[in-house]
Amino acid sequence: MDYALSNGIIKAAYADYTAYATRSDMAVIFAHALPDEAMTPKNTIEDNAIPDVSISYSYGADVYKLYRAGVLVGSDKGVFSPNSNITRDAVAAIVSRMADESLRLSLTLEAKELSATEIATKCAPAVFQVLLLSKTGDTIRSGSGFFINSSGLAVTNYHVIENMTSAKIKMTDGKFYKITGVYDYSEKNDLALIQVEGSNFPYLELGDSALAVTGANIYAIGYPLAIDQTVTPGTITNASHTEDDINYIMINASISSGSSGGALLNSAGKVLGVTCAYYSGGQNLNLAVPINLLKDLSETKALVTLSTLFTRTFTYYPVYSTIPDFASVTGSNPYNQMYSSEYKTEFYVYTVNDSSKDLYTIIDDYLTLLDVEGYKYMGRSEVDDYYFYTYEDTSGTWQVAAGVAYFNDTEYIMIMIMDATS
Repeated sequence: MDYALSNGIIKAAYADYTAYATRSDMAVIFAHALPDEAMTPKNTIEDNAIPDVSISYSYGADVYKLYRAGVLVGSDKGVFSPNSNITRDAVAAIVSRMADESLRLSLTLEAKELSATEIATKCAPAVFQVLLLSKTGDTIRSGSGFFINSSGLAVTNYHVIENMTSAKIKMTDGKFYKITGVYDYSEKNDLALIQVEGSNFPYLELGDSALAVTGANIYAIGYPLAIDQTVTPGTITNASHTEDDINYIMINASISSGSSGGALLNSAGKVLGVTCAYYSGGQNLNLAVPINLLKDLSETKALVTLSTLFTRTFTYYPVYSTIPDFASVTGSNPYNQMYSSEYKTEFYVYTVNDSSKDLYTIIDDYLTLLDVEGYKYMGRSEVDDYYFYTYEDTSGTWQVAAGVAYFNDTEYIMIMIMDATS
């Protein structure tokens, strides 16, 4: 046992040595029993070509190593049966092939088109829900993401994590893991390379989005509307849809808010893109960022925490010292200020300084800060066809509402601060 542990043949002592060993247990041991030079590949076994073993499984790389060396060939077109108990005669045959290379077997396995059930079984565990948290630990919003290696390297959309200071993920097995930071991101391409705390994660194999063709079958996996994971089939309706100088992959597989950051897979289970957007007025007109754009990001950059990456500096209103000053947060210009003693409400009116953003985008930026700071969302109200979003500060003293108002034939942003105790 000491020899096996010290030489990396096994990673840890077993809790129960009287338990039956499975075929996957055996594969892990034998894959590390000989040096790599004694396990020279002789067979062509494509990643994910073994019908019941994904390369991303914790034991996957070891099983594929043994197949490629001719030590294992499985049965019935390469089926391995990883969870079956290993038999004595099977161990004897494997040991013989390990010791004598002339006894090793030949086999070729090519990755085949997978059914929807096979896609769900092999790929869905590697796709997780992203939960964005306030400073008080409450979930603000959610998105999706997926692993691209077993050590926690993962991908999501940039807009999923933008302006957030803390996040965690939820796996299909219900377990939670912390997002420790971001290696690299592209705001333009809407991609982020993130790190999740932990190891031995299932992961997806990256495909080549340059090979995407209109009409091909695809699958989208994600967490729409912050509910359970969904696997939706569809086709590529336009392999190169250009918008804002980016060639998106347009699909008809259903996605919704919360699906952003999810995996777009081809029929072999390889990632073609990252689902990112949909046309609300269209009939299943949905978009994915081509996965080849991920090559522009680097995992060798220093890991930066979300709180560092999206640090904000702002001031508070002089009288209402718990309410962030809208102008300092958004860079807007104060236009007017009024107080109503009847409604016990202070009105602040602003003009837009940044012409590249519309009024609602600027308001959303302010509301996102309130979410992150832990303010309580009280609801939405409609005034003269305009919507105002109301939050209560953490002390329960003041309520702040943000929306659009109309003065002198011009739209302005209005912030209303009200006494929450009255």
